[in-house]
Amino acid sequence: MNAPTPTAYSDHVSEHFETIREIIADTTNTDPAEIWPEAFILEDLNITEDAIKTIVRRINKAFTITLALEEIIDEFDTLTVQNILNYVEEEIELG
Repeated sequence: MNAPTPTAYSDHVSEHFETIREIIADTTNTDPAEIWPEAFILEDLNITEDAIKTIVRRINKAFTITLALEEIIDEFDTLTVQNILNYVEEEIELG
């Protein structure tokens, strides 16, 4: 699968995306090239609910934030990498 060209992001958002991409790739043994903002967690990346829980824990630790796991699980069927990035950005802004 060829990933679409990612949308241009500011430097810090791009860095956050790369960190999230690395966590997803490492947790799921997915080729990082397959992980792009528009990718659906379930449909495109075949990530299980158990794996997303691990990913969220690792993201929380990496960014020293607390993402609402329940909210992410509620959206699991339609969740994209961009959604996760948005949650991370919101939590970072809230401090």
